[in-house]
Amino acid sequence: MADLKPLSSLFNQALFRVPDYQRGYAWTQEQLEDLWSDLVNLSQGGQHYTGVLTLKEITADKVKETDNEHWLITGGHKLYHIIDGQQRLTSCMILIQIIIEQVRLHARKNNPKATDSEIAFADQYLKVYVDRYLYADRAGSFMRTYKFGYHTDNPSDRYYRHAILKEEHGGDVEQTFYTLNLHNAQTYFTDQVRSLLTEGLSAVERLFKKLTVGFLFNEYVIPAGFDEYVAFETMNNRGKRLSTLELLKNRLIYLSTLYKGEEADASEKEALRTAINDAWKGVYHELGRNRQHPLNDDEFLRAHWILYFMYSRRKGDDHIDFLLKEFFTSKRIHEKVPVEVELESFEELKEDAVDDDENGADDTEVESRMEAQLTPKELKDYAGNLRETSHGWYLSWFPHAHEEVDREMADWVDRLNRLPMFYARPMVTTLLLRNDIPKAERITCLKAIERCFFLLFRLSGTKANFGSSEFYNLSRDVHHKRAGTKAILEQVEKQLSWAMDGGKFRHELFTKEIENRYSIKSSAGFYKWSGLQYFLYEYEEHLRGRREERKLDWNDLVRRQDKKKLSIEHVLPQTPTEPYWDSRVKHLDPVDLNRLTHCLGNLLPLSRSINSSYQNDGFTDKVDPKLNAKGEKVRTGYREGCYSEIEVSTFTDWDVAAIQERGLRMLKFMEQRWEISLGGPDDKIKLLHLTSFQTANGTVPVQS
Repeated sequence: MADLKPLSSLFNQALFRVPDYQRGYAWTQEQLEDLWSDLVNLSQGGQHYTGVLTLKEITADKVKETDNEHWLITGGHKLYHIIDGQQRLTSCMILIQIIIEQVRLHARKNNPKATDSEIAFADQYLKVYVDRYLYADRAGSFMRTYKFGYHTDNPSDRYYRHAILKEEHGGDVEQTFYTLNLHNAQTYFTDQVRSLLTEGLSAVERLFKKLTVGFLFNEYVIPAGFDEYVAFETMNNRGKRLSTLELLKNRLIYLSTLYKGEEADASEKEALRTAINDAWKGVYHELGRNRQHPLNDDEFLRAHWILYFMYSRRKGDDHIDFLLKEFFTSKRIHEKVPVEVELESFEELKEDAVDDDENGADDTEVESRMEAQLTPKELKDYAGNLRETSHGWYLSWFPHAHEEVDREMADWVDRLNRLPMFYARPMVTTLLLRNDIPKAERITCLKAIERCFFLLFRLSGTKANFGSSEFYNLSRDVHHKRAGTKAILEQVEKQLSWAMDGGKFRHELFTKEIENRYSIKSSAGFYKWSGLQYFLYEYEEHLRGRREERKLDWNDLVRRQDKKKLSIEHVLPQTPTEPYWDSRVKHLDPVDLNRLTHCLGNLLPLSRSINSSYQNDGFTDKVDPKLNAKGEKVRTGYREGCYSEIEVSTFTDWDVAAIQERGLRMLKFMEQRWEISLGGPDDKIKLLHLTSFQTANGTVPVQS
């Protein structure tokens, strides 16, 4: 039944656990700020409807004597699984802990030895609130039972107990995206309570009363016999919808309970549930192990669906419909299918037996029995494969994060991430996992994919999904070990054939692509070429050679949110107002000046912050350090920059000839790096859009 209750009533002789099929703590700063705002704006003595708290009571007979909660349950406490509302309740429990912790520290400034039984707070002693909301210590025992927590063997549970509730001897706590959210909530509320304490202890007491008495939850305990898994699947948490991956975990656990005894006995169903939980624990660990860059749940699930089941390009959520509406459904367990079982045949021996089977009929007997369409083994295998694939998925994003990936292989995966990966990530994920394939063969495939994608999607202007269906299907075959590297290389060559003519790259496609860049509104030529950043970084790495020091980081080119970071500079500026440029470009008409400014040879990656006021300087001023009136260096010059900048600094002058020379150098590198030909000298001059500067005497600016 439903009932409005404050936390002070909810936690009267009650224990709450986030069950194993739930996700971890998902609230971010936006939701935390909303909760805090609701709290501080609530009038003293007022009430605030906080939301629904849907619970499922776990009866005493379901709690083992060895469980940590058993002693309290036998003493009158009730144990509840939180079906809906865990995000709100978790946030409130963190805030209660922070308030108690800060009040304790505040009191001990004057009395360092003060105990919770001696610290007065909000008309009670602190220990009263610790006992009610946080934990209970069993008399005469070391056992401590927490009033709120997660299912055991869960990283979030360990983090909540050790990092937030300060349980001793916690050891290393596994970090995930969800533990990061717990940490952020702890940090946010700590800062807010500390600030409030500056107004006096009474301000915190008023806040605590509003939280524990004024915040009302609509408690709903689902009736006995009503399935908690079904209830959970149909509910959402405030502001954070359940992801498909989270729903799928609950679905699989639910399905594991539906098998009859002859299909899976109690111990087998428990083992299946454990396997599913372990798999999802591993998946969440992989997706959240880079705390600053957690990986998207549904994007991974869709990739795994492609690798494990199928690929469809009808609509973006086909994988959701397939997984939750077609394949993993209760119908495929309740509806049985006949399975023929061959029985051992026999022949009764008797006197003067006569063989009546003149036609030689088979004596084998066959019996039909009924089985679920979706077997327990299929559930377990799927969950295990999902877990294994999540590790490869993580490595595909962060290949250098672990030594298990060979450095050369990791370098090529990094290149694909920068290119970017397009639709190759499922294939790359599988290649990283297929340790049965020699490393050299896998590297060859990665090189071929990188070359194919660069030529197709960066030089030829091909649509980004060209050939995706066939590539996805092959990825699935490789994942299931039905195909190997030979098939991958054949598929790459097949897709690349669109941009080839007799085995040679159709360089006119690249010329047309750049021509289009000059024709659109910005008319920015190579500067707006989609492959520019990737190419400039590869050229920088080429100039670095075998030197250990890397002077240009990829993030220098893509960190555009930092406005002080000019990722790509025009050596000849777009507005050449300094006297240095007068004799070199002032005579050019606007069209020619635009072509020259946005020419490939005039574009330079920068490896450090630079004041935008300097970008219009003359070339010689850019080459050498910039000094202020006191002779102090305020900006380094090209000579001290990355290897591309150093290359530009070797030119004595920066005019049309210099821009052409560097542009041709860069095109030569492109030919060598991707094993193509861009045609003869005239073809390359046309590609660089420098044809209008050509004269019989060579490349010189046309005089006005």
